[in-house]
Order: sequence, then structure tokens, then C-alpha cells
Amino acid sequence: GGKDFTTPWRDGETVGVGMRFAVSEQPPGYGESRARLKVEVFFTRNGAKAGGWDVHEEKDLDDTSGDVQGLEGFHDLHAAVGIFGGSDFQIILNPAEWKYYPE
Repeated sequence: GGKDFTTPWRDGETVGVGMRFAVSEQPPGYGESRARLKVEVFFTRNGAKAGGWDVHEEKDLDDTSGDVQGLEGFHDLHAAVGIFGGSDFQIILNPAEWKYYPE
């Protein structure tokens, strides 16, 4: 299940994931206390953007994959890594060491 947002990573590649938050031009909807942020999740591979999606993109009516509450930037976000099988990796949170910088 799920939706592919990028191709599988290979040994030796440097990969990353990030989120960009921006103020939406649209006013809050009825019943909303604040404007919705524009949120993009992106993947990088060897310093170049390699895919991603808009957190608020439209979903099919039969899509029951869940809500995006908590990914919108109004709450604390924490990094989590899940892998299958054995793997060596580093998590680099220092922007000075990143290979990709969002525009």
C-alpha cells in the first residue's frame, strides 16, 4: 500500500527528507481559527531534490490514509527513522552540513 514519492535509495547515496512551511494566501475557512499553512514535504538524493508532495493535496474520496493534523507546523515536530534490515546511517540536523538547501 501507500504512494511512491521517490525511487528506492541505493547503498552509498546521501538522502534527506525535509519540510517547508509558508503562509497561505487563502483566508481561514469556516470554523477554522487560523489560516492553513502551505506545507511541502520533500526528499533529496545526493544534494538534489528527488520528489515530494504538498501535505494538503487533494485525496480521492476512497482514500482513508489518515489526517495531516500534526504535520502542519502548529505543533512540535520530531524526527523518526524506520528501516527494514541492517543499515548504517547518520542523522544530520546541523544545516551547515546539509547537501541541499530549500529555496
